[in-house]
Amino acid sequence: FIAGGAGLVVARGLLLPGRRRRRDALVVEGRRAARLVVGTMPVLVLAGLIEGTISQIHEPTIPYVAKLAFAVIVGAGLYAWLLVAGRERPA
Repeated sequence: FIAGGAGLVVARGLLLPGRRRRRDALVVEGRRAARLVVGTMPVLVLAGLIEGTISQIHEPTIPYVAKLAFAVIVGAGLYAWLLVAGRERPA
């Protein structure tokens, strides 16, 4: 979904440049799309690490309750990050 959204941002610069030259609009929108993709990298790396390690360890080693608690903590952290990410700092 994120890559598709980034592609739509670039397409907007190409198809709807507004008062800017098409090249300038592509540069501006391309930078916005790159920020969008780079911003998702930490989430994808964390998801890969969790899926590759904790998700593969089953009941006798890690109790189900511990995995559930870990999921709640990670979910709360992700939610907090999404609330703060991209906001402008007050002047």
